Formats: sequence, C-alpha cells, structure tokens
Amino acid sequence: MKTIDESRCPYTLSEIMLELLNKAIALHPDASAITLNYRDPSHSVESGGYHPVEIRINHRGEIQYITDFTYYGAGPYAELGKEIDFDFSNDTFEHMSHLYPLEEGRELFDVWQQNFTSYVAAGVFECTVSPE
Repeated sequence: MKTIDESRCPYTLSEIMLELLNKAIALHPDASAITLNYRDPSHSVESGGYHPVEIRINHRGEIQYITDFTYYGAGPYAELGKEIDFDFSNDTFEHMSHLYPLEEGRELFDVWQQNFTSYVAAGVFECTVSPE
C-alpha cells in the first residue's frame, strides 16, 4: 500500500482528504493495512464535542469504511455507537441505525468530508494509527 486508490472509492475524495490519508499511509510504509482513529480528547456525553471517527484502509489502498460515532443514551448509561457509516466494502450507507444503498449517502458524505477535514485542520482531533 503506497497511496489511496481513489479510483476504487465510489465517492469523490477531496484533495485535502486524499492528502490527509496519504500522509498517514506514508508514515507506515510496511503496513499491509491501517486503521485511523480520530478522537477529540474533550468529547464526552456531558459536554459534547467532535464525534470520534474511524477510517479503515486495506492493503490495496482502498478505503473499506469510514465511521462517525456518537453517544446514544444519557448519563452513565450512554454508549458510543455508529451515527454515520460509509461501508465501501459492502456498498452500504448507515445513518442512525438505518441501512441504505451506498449511493444514497453521497450528498451526506460530501458535507461530512468537508466538515471532517476542517476539524482536522483546526487541530481538534488526536489521531492514532494502527498498522497491520
């Protein structure tokens, strides 16, 4: 895996998103796959914050999925769960536990991608990379 294979992504990736992902890949040239986890250290059920995001990239440089998490429930019983899931490997899009064909998530992906890259640029996330 050298770079993101954007030809295999059914959605258009912005130049900023490609640069962000390719930088992460470049830091782990020997990895066969990587998982990126973006977390706002101050995010909590009580105070809110920026949703955690997980991105999985396989050995061919294909994005397998992008998942945006949110808290469900309140107080000590709240749990993190999927709010938005773009599952490119299974051609599905999930929003608030409702499953749709991937094509139906295209417009939301464009908005999500713009927001996400803006948040990364603003430095609100800590990113951990898990290479395999």
